[in-house]
Formats: sequence, structure tokens, C-alpha cells
Amino acid sequence: MPVSLAERIANECNQEQLRQGYPKGFPALPPTPVARYTDPEFYRLEQDAIFSKCWLFAGHVSDLPEIGSYKKIDRLKVPVFLIRSKDNQVRAFYNTCQHRGAPVVRGQEGCTSRLTCQYHAWTYDTFGKLIAVPHERDFCDLDKSSRNLKPIRCEVWQGFIYVNLDVEAESLAIFMNPLERELANQIDGPNLKMAIRRNQIVKCNWKIAQEAFLEAYHVPVIHPQTAARILDYSATSIGLLPNGHSRMVHKLNSIGSGSAYDIKPIPTAGPLLGSLSTAYGIFPNATVPVNAFMVPMINFWPIDIATTLIEWIVYAPKWDGDETPEGYAAFEKAFSRVMDEDYDNLGPMQASVASGALDEVPLCYQERRIYHFNLEVDKRIGRDRIPDSLRVREIDLWVEKAD
Repeated sequence: MPVSLAERIANECNQEQLRQGYPKGFPALPPTPVARYTDPEFYRLEQDAIFSKCWLFAGHVSDLPEIGSYKKIDRLKVPVFLIRSKDNQVRAFYNTCQHRGAPVVRGQEGCTSRLTCQYHAWTYDTFGKLIAVPHERDFCDLDKSSRNLKPIRCEVWQGFIYVNLDVEAESLAIFMNPLERELANQIDGPNLKMAIRRNQIVKCNWKIAQEAFLEAYHVPVIHPQTAARILDYSATSIGLLPNGHSRMVHKLNSIGSGSAYDIKPIPTAGPLLGSLSTAYGIFPNATVPVNAFMVPMINFWPIDIATTLIEWIVYAPKWDGDETPEGYAAFEKAFSRVMDEDYDNLGPMQASVASGALDEVPLCYQERRIYHFNLEVDKRIGRDRIPDSLRVREIDLWVEKAD
């Protein structure tokens, strides 16, 4: 009988728990040049090739509950908003009126049947079509059909909305395919809603923040009274997936997060989410420590080369009524404590790597997701565009293939 993914991973966790030395036959991981966290030109390349050309998380379909619901997105390098159009499809547009460039959406969110620029009242419908221009007679041969709002690629995967500034990028379905077989039937994505949302600005490069969530090597030191009591760091299974994605799974030492807080479970969750601690890295800037009760999305948004906005949002099964169930407040308090422990460490790290006292970052076996992530960064930028001193050296590592 074929072994399920959950069974295979549980076996790997058990084997890791017994391991006494470096895995036989596994290559040494090349060190990461530390200047990747401080070099302005490398940061510019990332902005150009990663944050302008990759699929980026923008929200959930529940954020736009009815026709005309809109939401402004402030995380990208350009102004963007989402809207549920009259055909019930979610669309994204540049928040830029095609007259003089003023925003057509000012509020963070709302609901409307038309979008009216507050500068000169040019008006658009929910499809971005220009439908009204005050004193149109004062324009010579104005072709309204050529002045519609500029669309941005916007696609939905399992209820989660993603946008991409690159019109030539692969489809979201192809990009997320490595996660499809593992999560699509587990998380009941379209039927989730936001339960918690928190933001924190941290004085570090976005990769330093992201990489802190790609390994558990630090858990016994940074989180001795919190995460270390729940996760068995010695029993860790790691999977490297295509497109820069990855998976990290631990055996649990104690009760799962949902049961501890009397939270409604996800009805479709299986053993991979129920009996193990499972976290996915979604390239380029998200970590998803999903379990049988909720889907937390932790995103790392670069503000500048040494400043990152860390945004974490918890999506959970829909509940009756307008009030969020009390259990989520208790979970938020506990999870915030873990996050605060990471925040306190990240700022000093940036100051240290920028001091000149460290030339490169040696990686251990438990940090191979960091190597896999950086290799994808170089691939997306184009290795020929990266100076030798900043490039990650390539070695062959086994990457799991999607079905």
C-alpha cells in the first residue's frame, strides 16, 4: 500500500530525531554572501526581478464580500486596489486616474458601484471602464475607451488573492502547483475569513526576516518558553519544492493550537495539519504555519534595504455572527509573544551584518530551506546580472516534484 505524504513526513521526523551526525551523502551547503543583505544594487535587482515580477499575496476573497467591494493595497511599490466587479470576479487596477494621475480610491476599503476620482470626478465602473468625464466638451476628440483604468494581473488560488505586476509571468496556478496537492484539499480556502491581523515594522532586510521563518534551528534559543515547548526541533522534516517554495514539519510536543483555544477546526484538514506542525514557505515573501484550525499568512514586505513590514494575518473557518470568537484573542496573545521574540532579534542582526564583522553566512543542514530560497532569488534575478561576490554558489539538491 502506498505511503501517504503525512506518513512519509512523520517517518522522516522520527528518523531525524535519531540522527547523530551530518547526513551521509548530503553535500555541504555553500555559504551565503552577507552583502546580499546590505548591498544597494542587489536590493535594486530584487525590487526589479522579485517584487515586480512575482506573484504577491494581496488578500482573500472574503475581504471583498459583495459586488463593488474594494480594498486598497499599500504593500507594493505602486498604488493598487482590488475590486469585486459586477460579474463577481476579483480584479486589480493601478490606483491611478487616467486624467492627471490622482487616486480613484482614497479609503482603505469600502463598497461602491462606481469609482470617482476626487480631483476632477472622472468616473469608472467596476470593470475599470471610463464612463463619465465632467465637461467632456472641453476635451478635443477625447477617446474614453483608451482612458480606462490600467489593470494589473490578478488571480485567485484557493480563495487567496494574488497580484503580479508582470504581464508575462506564468499563471498563478502554475506558480502554486507545487502546493496544490498538499494544501488544496486540506485548507478549505474559499470558506475562510480573517480572524486576526497584526503589523510590525522591523529594522532589518526583508530576507533576514524571511529566513528566520525558514528554519527551526533557533527555536530552542529564541523561544525556550514558547515555541520550544510545542515543537520538537530535533524531529524535523524539510521538503524543497519547485518555484522556490518549501515545507518544514515538526513533531508536536503538546496539544495543537486550535484545541488549546477552543477554536473551530477546518473540516477538510487531514493528518499532515492535525498531528504535526507544518509550515510552508511561499516564494518570495510568505511563511504559512498552517494547522488543522487556521491558515496564518506571515508576509515580509521590504520598505527599504534595512526596513521590513511584517504582516501576519490568520484566516479561519467562517463563524456565525459579527463577533470574532474569543479563542482567537487568546491565540493572538500567545502567537504575538512568539513573534515579539523574533522581532527583538531581527533588528540587532541587521546592525551586525552591516558592521563588516561578518563576510558570509555558513548554513547547516537544518537551514537548507534558506539556501533553496536564495537560489530561487538568484534564478529570478538572472545569475548573469549578479556580481560573483553576491551570487549563491549552485549545488544539486533534491527538489520534490509536484504530481
